[in-house]
Amino acid sequence: MIITTVSLSWRFGMRVLQKANTTEAHRWRVRVAACGLQPVARDAGLKSGEVLTIATEDADQTADIIEVVPLLISSLVAVVIAAVALALADLRLGLLVIVGTAAILSVLSVLSRRIGSSTKEQQARVARAGAKVADLIIGLRPLHGFGGNHAAFRAYRQVSTRARLQAITVAKVNGAYAGTALALNAVLAGAVTLLAGRLAFDGRISVGELVMAVGLAQFIMEPLKLFSEMPKYVMIARASAQRMALVLAAPPVSTLERDSCPREGTSRSTASSTAPCAS
Repeated sequence: MIITTVSLSWRFGMRVLQKANTTEAHRWRVRVAACGLQPVARDAGLKSGEVLTIATEDADQTADIIEVVPLLISSLVAVVIAAVALALADLRLGLLVIVGTAAILSVLSVLSRRIGSSTKEQQARVARAGAKVADLIIGLRPLHGFGGNHAAFRAYRQVSTRARLQAITVAKVNGAYAGTALALNAVLAGAVTLLAGRLAFDGRISVGELVMAVGLAQFIMEPLKLFSEMPKYVMIARASAQRMALVLAAPPVSTLERDSCPREGTSRSTASSTAPCAS
């Protein structure tokens, strides 16, 4: 009965979570696309290819914050329940879990800032590469006409190479983050096991409580793993949200100056009230 309840809860919970994530990503894509069609790309300092990347990859990564919140809450509840159960056996075991979790999150929060800045730069370089491709496709025939296709290809290759190198940097940072999180979680679980063994050897806890402590030390590995990944996802979503804000917060392109020029036959007072026109 318990296994069936847990399995069905996970199944329908993840289904609801994925639906909410997909719906939110779709909503952000529509908003960015609507702003890009006004257009606002010129005022935002972005090209059409960059807006396309923001409307796809950055929208998806921003919507991932919906998955972070329930996973964060569930992982926190699991860690707290394990800490309370260990504290009932011995207060030092519960305090070790709480203090160790706080220390792990403090260390990982520093590394997550590096991931956020690196991801933001990677998305910007990928967007510039996409914009370069869009420009090349639009001007492909004129480039072939005067023989500038080779120079254009070299320019795109440079932009693409910078994007590739930044992607490698982000992968290295993510690998270092994942390795550090796994090592710290293992150290905490090992510390709980060793402390429980010492307490059992001194006769402060029973053999049954020792078995419980060892089992909970293995159990909290998975919640701690999810819990420790949350700062990374938060920083990635924040970096993508900042890029979307460039488009969403940009003012629409103003009316062309020729539309604000007075028509023939208008009075001088009316013409003076309009914006000056270029000669």
